[in-house]
Amino acid sequence: MPVGEMLNRMSSSELEEWKLIYNIFDPFGNIREDLRAGMISSPLVNMWRKKGSPRSKPSDWIMKFDSRVKQTGEHMKQLLQSFAAAFTIRNKREKNVKPRNNGCDTDGKNRGI
Repeated sequence: MPVGEMLNRMSSSELEEWKLIYNIFDPFGNIREDLRAGMISSPLVNMWRKKGSPRSKPSDWIMKFDSRVKQTGEHMKQLLQSFAAAFTIRNKREKNVKPRNNGCDTDGKNRGI
């Protein structure tokens, strides 16, 4: 049934009821998307895991929002310091990399090698 015809035939209260039902029993919501991602990720992770380490399951990739751990100020400080250290190392590496000429002069014209 086309959307326009459905809206002509359905009352607003019935439409609201369907929206409520869909929001409760949504078969294509975030959990389903996480499960799909897990079905792709699990075999890849399992393929590269170390021998004896636990196998990944698709359900391991579903985000659990209700089990939040409260971070302490010290924990946040450690995280920020580790990010800063990682970016400092990356920036030092990038400064030490010499640009390649690739057969072009500084004006960008190809002179050949």
